[in-house]
Amino acid sequence: MSLNLGDLVHEDSKSSRWRQSITWSAVVVLGLLVYEFTTQPILGVIVICSKFGWNDFLIAYLLQRVDPNRGRSRAVFWFCLASGVLKVVFASMFLFMGLFLILGAPLGPGAFQAMLLRGISAFSVFLLGYLLITITVLRGAYYAEQTQTKVWLTTYWLLENSRNRHGSKTKQENLVDGLLALGMIPAWVLGFSLFPGLGSILEPQGLLLIIFIGFGLLWSGLLFLFLCKTFLRIKRRIVATNPYECWGCDALGQAMIAKISNGNRVRLLVQINRVQTQSDAEQSKP
Repeated sequence: MSLNLGDLVHEDSKSSRWRQSITWSAVVVLGLLVYEFTTQPILGVIVICSKFGWNDFLIAYLLQRVDPNRGRSRAVFWFCLASGVLKVVFASMFLFMGLFLILGAPLGPGAFQAMLLRGISAFSVFLLGYLLITITVLRGAYYAEQTQTKVWLTTYWLLENSRNRHGSKTKQENLVDGLLALGMIPAWVLGFSLFPGLGSILEPQGLLLIIFIGFGLLWSGLLFLFLCKTFLRIKRRIVATNPYECWGCDALGQAMIAKISNGNRVRLLVQINRVQTQSDAEQSKP
């Protein structure tokens, strides 16, 4: 199967624009309905911002259908989910903060409680989203290790920004690097939080407080070094240094390595899935 990538990149038909407009309109309406029924603006914002991770979720789903390498598709599936959740979480937080500044603080006797509730709900959703990122990244790393798969993911944003100030191309970056690093942060936060928790129980004072703070800083540094070594070890085992360590030169490999947006990548995977379905149907005929 041959893929005409050049035509696909430059294709921008009226029907495609019309579908995008309908999709965004439907997502915005759904977000407003969620806000009306739950009275939680952060939930409506998340529904609207789910569109930012939509293509990553579709890529994860389609890979399960078209990739004959089941070990690779399972590992890449979880990293695609992590990429989508990352985009949704950060887009939601930026949009929520923008809406908060535009709408201003609530007035009245319950204004402080309303602001506090907004802040708590936003922080809780951000924490939950970040934990989902960590879980999906670790899940992907586990499957990559089990199947001895080197994982490579790239995005249109990374490709567009992989130029130096002179305009020449630099080395392509693997998105899995950043996802893996982000997945390690909660481990550092959790490990560091144990020390202040111990301090609240012991309640050191005077010279003991200074010594306790010094040990806390030392613990933080040692924990950081340990997690850095862990990150580098995992990276060497599962992260591909170039796209061809993960993907081949077939149609699927072209689709996953091509310098196109994730929206166009989804369309390529849909084409591959359609061709494979037709081929399977023809082979099943007597």
